[in-house]
Amino acid sequence: MKYLLYIILVFDFCFTKTVTISGRVFNDQGKPSRKSEVTLLSIEGNPLAMMKTNRKGRFEFTEIIPDYYYLIAKHPEDGNLRIKINPRKARNRDLILRLNLKKQIEVPLIYTYSNVKPIKKDPALRLNKLNTKVDDKSIEIIWRKVPQATRYSVFRDGLKISEVEGTNYLDTATSPGVKYCYQVMAIGEYEVTGSISDSYCNSVLTSMPTNITGTVSKNNITIKWSPVNGASKYNIKRNNKNISYSIDPVHIDHNLDFSTNYFYTITSISSDGIEGLTSEVYDIKTRDYVESPALSSFNNDNSINLIWNEVELAVSYNLYRDGALIKKLNVNSFKDKSVPGETHCYQIASIDKYNAESDLSEQHCSKLFIKSPSGLNIIGGITSNQLSWNNVAGVFEYNIYKQLDNDSTLFIDKVKASTFTDRDLGYDEEHCYLISAIDAEGDESGFSKVFCGRTNSPPLLEIKNYTLIEDSRDNYLDSKERGKLRFALLNNGNSPSRSIRLFIRPVNINDKNPNILMDTTKIIENLNIDEAKYFDFDISAGLKVKSGDWKYILTAEDENGFKIKNPYEFIIKTRAVEPPRIILADYAVENSFNTNYIPKNEEVELTLRIQNVGKGLTEKVDFNLLDNHTYEVLDFSGYLELPNINPGEFSDITFRIKSDRQQFAIKFKTKDYLDNIVNNQIELELMKHYRAKKNLVSQEIGAENIVPYPAELGEIEVEKNIPIGKRNPNGMAVILAIDKYDDINLKQPKFSARDGEIFRLYMQNAFGL
Repeated sequence: MKYLLYIILVFDFCFTKTVTISGRVFNDQGKPSRKSEVTLLSIEGNPLAMMKTNRKGRFEFTEIIPDYYYLIAKHPEDGNLRIKINPRKARNRDLILRLNLKKQIEVPLIYTYSNVKPIKKDPALRLNKLNTKVDDKSIEIIWRKVPQATRYSVFRDGLKISEVEGTNYLDTATSPGVKYCYQVMAIGEYEVTGSISDSYCNSVLTSMPTNITGTVSKNNITIKWSPVNGASKYNIKRNNKNISYSIDPVHIDHNLDFSTNYFYTITSISSDGIEGLTSEVYDIKTRDYVESPALSSFNNDNSINLIWNEVELAVSYNLYRDGALIKKLNVNSFKDKSVPGETHCYQIASIDKYNAESDLSEQHCSKLFIKSPSGLNIIGGITSNQLSWNNVAGVFEYNIYKQLDNDSTLFIDKVKASTFTDRDLGYDEEHCYLISAIDAEGDESGFSKVFCGRTNSPPLLEIKNYTLIEDSRDNYLDSKERGKLRFALLNNGNSPSRSIRLFIRPVNINDKNPNILMDTTKIIENLNIDEAKYFDFDISAGLKVKSGDWKYILTAEDENGFKIKNPYEFIIKTRAVEPPRIILADYAVENSFNTNYIPKNEEVELTLRIQNVGKGLTEKVDFNLLDNHTYEVLDFSGYLELPNINPGEFSDITFRIKSDRQQFAIKFKTKDYLDNIVNNQIELELMKHYRAKKNLVSQEIGAENIVPYPAELGEIEVEKNIPIGKRNPNGMAVILAIDKYDDINLKQPKFSARDGEIFRLYMQNAFGL
């Protein structure tokens, strides 16, 4: 087999296929570089072949064995260029190049015998896997030598840190426990570089822990050491066995054997979980065993007395109550002055010469029982008894009992405070009570002594001294006047009265006067025996109140439901306001001809004088003109609100009208501030003379039956008072008025023509026909 392999290698060498390296050379302007010198060199830099390019920049080397070469092209004016050619493991082909000369020297590009694009990183300079060696001070990076490499760049965590010629690098600028990642890149001749290697990570070993110290408490050992730089935790071994891992530089070993030696070693571990160096062995011994005492007690009225046995190795004792240390003692007893009603649990421990405490003794619990209540007192009240007694030390609540006639007891309530009110009793009744105390743990004391008390007789409420207080001081409540109803309330009974509610209502509930406004409810907080208090109810009268006497009753009731026997009846006297009286005092007509009559279908100004002839003022007057079909109103809505009119004063209203009727009427109504409504009607005729506006007259206060234009002698009243009705456009009337007859036997009528005209006006104005 050895000889066969040799024959195959010899055969392959003898019959290796040669290749041709050819191409063209160009200058930096892209033109063929004529007479450029092209040289083929071995990888060691020895010239193997040389030629100059023709006028088209061509060159060619034939019969070339595929191997590593440098090819240089240079021209004295156009510049130069160097490339590197690498063989392939198989299928090497002729290489055709296009070379562009440069004025400046550049790092050679890498070609292969395959006519693919050149590359920048040389595969011949590729590094294999890195290795490292570490201790607690440095990291050494190691790699295999690359044949064509002249030196190497070393990178740490992506940054270049060094450049070396050998195949290793020692990094001493490191910290323990920190992870570092390294890469190496090979560099060949002419600054040709290979690809950067894969990353390889490692960290410096953490140092061994030092300054180990230990303390002993009974059968527990605590060891401490100085923190190690870079250590994330520590492995603790006891007697060569792993027992624990600790993040902090401390470890507590519990429940060891008493009076025994133990050996510890500590190893630091980095954040990557790599164990560092191990400490030296640390030797320490546990204490001798000291037992705890046995605890007992006896009680008296105000203290719990504790006693315990003497322990041989103890130099003192620690006494605990409810888990807290209360005393360090050198004797075997202690008197604890406690609050009654509270159970306390005690434990005790021995202290040896090293000041180490033993285990706690078994728990021993005891308490002082609370006493029965004393100092009992009763104050009788209104259907109630107020009980009080001295506060009992340690009490949580009290049970209240009532003693019955047969000497039995009845539980009635439980309270927190040392007072209790027994309510809903009768007046002037005797009741007897017993009290017991309950502590916070539910234990009850004995009964107190029996104590008795009597409830008071009831209060007796009476209403006295009613007075009406108002601004005019005349004992009348006038219209729009405010005042107060003042009463006195007296307690003639033997019990105070509290939360007394007083109510006012009319004697007849249906006779409530809406124009009398008053408070109807009042509350008096308390009224002691033989005490009287005054109280007021606000009252006021409305504008429209009438004169009269109004009967009311006042009742009272306290918080216990006690009422006055006879409701108090009183009278409120009111006096109405003097009313106004609004009338039409006069009216006038004026036209554009400065005459005082109404032409047919012509506009005229009608002025109405509205006067107050009453004894009282009116704050306003509403004027409403009523529409009808016998005339037309121009540019007037028909509504006005007149301001304040005092007695005797007047206000004139002017508006324009026109009509085609011989006779027509103006209807309107007025309403004063007391809502008194008056309807008015003015009878007007065409071409009749009326007064001018400047000649309008006013009336005296108290004037009655005012007729501005009385009927003249010979006028027929029926003709002057034709009522105005609604228009009836679908109706018609035929009037026949005959004043001459063909029959001479009939007497000739005197007024038939006139009566026909009047009847026609009635049909037209009153019925709208």
